[in-house]
Amino acid sequence: MLHQHRCGSSVLGTMLGTHPEVTWRSEVLTFDRMRWESIGGTVADWPCRPWRLIDHKRWEMPQGWFGCEITHRNVSDLGLSMQEVIDTAAAKGFSRFIVLERRNHLRRYVSSRIGAARGKLHHNLGEAIEPIRAEIDTLQTGLSCQRNPLLERLQRDHDSMQEMLALTRPYGGLHLVYEDHVEQDPSVAYRMTCEHLGLAPERVEPALQRGNPQPIRELIKDCGPVERALRGTRFEWMLDA
Repeated sequence: MLHQHRCGSSVLGTMLGTHPEVTWRSEVLTFDRMRWESIGGTVADWPCRPWRLIDHKRWEMPQGWFGCEITHRNVSDLGLSMQEVIDTAAAKGFSRFIVLERRNHLRRYVSSRIGAARGKLHHNLGEAIEPIRAEIDTLQTGLSCQRNPLLERLQRDHDSMQEMLALTRPYGGLHLVYEDHVEQDPSVAYRMTCEHLGLAPERVEPALQRGNPQPIRELIKDCGPVERALRGTRFEWMLDA
């Protein structure tokens, strides 16, 4: 599964992982990077060998499908190209690709900021969630070492998603959209993925809930600068969706 973070991959992956014919290992590269950073390492000296790590996880699998997630940031952090990642995955035997898109990149970024402030990105069903508003610097957005103006970031995110879709199309990739297939009912994406894998879907309920369902204007401390930055651009709709 290829995606850009904060797009419903965890709720979908958790559901897929309950299927008796699927072994789901989620964001194996992200988890390895976080482990490295937790002991004082940096992305610049992250000694990850991505395919060796993924192969190791595949050796642990029982019979059936093995799946994992690679994000745009993983590819960037490792100095790879998306073309290289997809072609290598196919050469190593990955025969199904899923691209999970969240069209509202502003919501993705706001959700990341709030998750960082909470110190928690995912919430179980029924869990009380602390309301937090994100501070957005429209001149320097980003959670990693890269800092870009908001409009530049939104355009980059749009372009990288289009690249993922274009590169997986020759492999018959499944295109899922958060707003259409996950947001209201994650079981829609789950059933589509099972069909993509040739599996009969099991009866399973989502284990996670949305962390920030409020209108986006209620999630940003000061919407004025964001509104001014987006006014008249192709991304203006994101502030009200």
